[in-house]
Amino acid sequence: MVVQMTANDVRQIRFGTPPIGKRGYNVQQVDDLLDLIEAELTRREQHPSASGQLSGAVIRETLFGKPGFGKRGYHEDEVDAFLEWAAASLDTAPKRSVTDPAPVVGPAAPGAQTTLYASANTVQLVIAMVQAESERLASSPEAAAAGAAAPAVVIYQVD
Repeated sequence: MVVQMTANDVRQIRFGTPPIGKRGYNVQQVDDLLDLIEAELTRREQHPSASGQLSGAVIRETLFGKPGFGKRGYHEDEVDAFLEWAAASLDTAPKRSVTDPAPVVGPAAPGAQTTLYASANTVQLVIAMVQAESERLASSPEAAAAGAAAPAVVIYQVD
């Protein structure tokens, strides 16, 4: 049985630096993923019947770069262990069907941005899901009444 991770667990985590001679994981990239995990766990804590938007599979497929030359990042083993706990927690949390979620109408906060680090396959799946949901929302009666248009999505591929 998995002890469920909470959003507070994510806020409290502190990773060490890797051993001398190792660079570790890029701190900003790890922190960006932790922000997504914290947001997902907070959402699930506040709305237990809500469907999951972040899965354990996405966490497990995430790859991190190295920190800049001469810098040391987070200790890889510590990050990997914590992220495996996060993935297992998301995988075992109660889920409901996402076949017909309630529409969300309205613009995102000005300047809102989310960074996702994932494998090429996961990125393609996310793109397809975002495009389909964007088109569905833009064509809904609620969106038409609000004068909303499909949101712009910008995707950068970094090799």
